[in-house]
Amino acid sequence: MPETEPLDPATLTSDPESPAPETRAPDTLAPDTLAPAPPPGWSPPPLPGTTGWVAPSVSLAQAGQVPAGPNPSGPRRQWWVPVVAVLLIALAASGIAWWRAGHPAAGSTPGTTGPASPGATGTPSGSAAPPASTAPAVVFTSGGQLGVPVPLQAGTGSATVTVSRAAWGGTGEMAPAADQTYLVIDLTATGRSGEVTVGTITTLAVTADGRSHGDSFGPTVDEPLASTVLEPGGTATGQVGFMLPEGPVTITFTDPDGHPIGTVEVPAP
Repeated sequence: MPETEPLDPATLTSDPESPAPETRAPDTLAPDTLAPAPPPGWSPPPLPGTTGWVAPSVSLAQAGQVPAGPNPSGPRRQWWVPVVAVLLIALAASGIAWWRAGHPAAGSTPGTTGPASPGATGTPSGSAAPPASTAPAVVFTSGGQLGVPVPLQAGTGSATVTVSRAAWGGTGEMAPAADQTYLVIDLTATGRSGEVTVGTITTLAVTADGRSHGDSFGPTVDEPLASTVLEPGGTATGQVGFMLPEGPVTITFTDPDGHPIGTVEVPAP
């Protein structure tokens, strides 16, 4: 194979007989070949399957062109400030109202709504004074056998009883029935021998018509006589109340079987 001579790089670019490379001017468009500017309000045609132009799905905030919201590191609103302000205003209003209630205006009198009429005495003009209380007065009687020890003789023993006070009238827990009044007696019984039973159940008040009246709920009794079995030296003290017509009565003491064992005469009021 015949040998070929190597090419000289200098002859490739500096050959005086080779023509110079052609230089082209940049492509330009004539003004009459450009598309006209879109009219005002123009928008791109809708995409297939849509009814109008669709805005890009990426917002400016997501693209980083505008802030996404307020700075989370900024100052937080103090919600308790208006609450405290309202409470302070309410307390101030209450204090002012209280102060005015205790310091009436000059020329006014506390507890009055206007000037009192001359000669006013607390009773409305032309009206009568309220009637005095009509509650029955309590009358303490004396005489008869009041304050005198009276013997009590039962089949099981003996004792003495003393009616020290008899009080007629009063209203008690409720008003007495018509034509009747209250009688409260105070008594003390002392055992002498054997056993003798005393109490409110075995104490009766017999009126002049022979009717017996037991203890009643109506009269006020501070120390009711308790049922007691008296032995020698033993005592029982208390009160018994009756509701009955006014007049002399005989206080009759009985044994548990209802047999009389002693009596005390109490005069009328």
